[in-house]
Amino acid sequence: ISEALFNKIHARIWQPISTSAKYARRTCCRGSVSAVDSRSRLSMLLKHLAGSKMQDIERAHGVSRSTVVTSITSVTKAILKEFPIPPFPFDNAAELKKLADGFRKKSSGELFENVVGAFDGYLLRITKACISKRSRVKNPSKYYCRKQFFAINCQVCCDADRKVTYVSMLSPGAVPDTLAFCKSNIHRAITLGEVSAQYHFARS
Repeated sequence: ISEALFNKIHARIWQPISTSAKYARRTCCRGSVSAVDSRSRLSMLLKHLAGSKMQDIERAHGVSRSTVVTSITSVTKAILKEFPIPPFPFDNAAELKKLADGFRKKSSGELFENVVGAFDGYLLRITKACISKRSRVKNPSKYYCRKQFFAINCQVCCDADRKVTYVSMLSPGAVPDTLAFCKSNIHRAITLGEVSAQYHFARS
């Protein structure tokens, strides 16, 4: 992401993810000790979401595996609290029209009529430890995706400004996007007629 966007996110969440200076790390370059600040914690999460391996994040920030895991958890919670995703407006005519108008204005020649969301699948990488015996997952192999890592198939919907309006995380990584979408609440709403027939979704 851009530096401006990074700073915008950090400005909103820095307080809940800041820690006491006693939680320190030994830098890999000079051997000196410094606190793991809020910017570093946000950076760890963004690297993780971008697909970086845990050991690469550890080396880049000069921290332990437990610090990376703690940072990812705390920053994720802070972002979800500060930037919540509101429920999709299935039966809100005014909001659906606003979504449709956004896509129409952004499309070439305003050809996109009555589109209220753009869908795509995203493979969220997880570690094998997440699906160990303690997790009670019956068949861990279902989480091993076609890109050859363990993952969860996330179905994500956004508006014309690329703002996320819906997320479904109900399927393991080996499940194709089409089947994962069929498990989502939006698919259920479409099937049951809870979304007006005049509106539709686009898949990339």
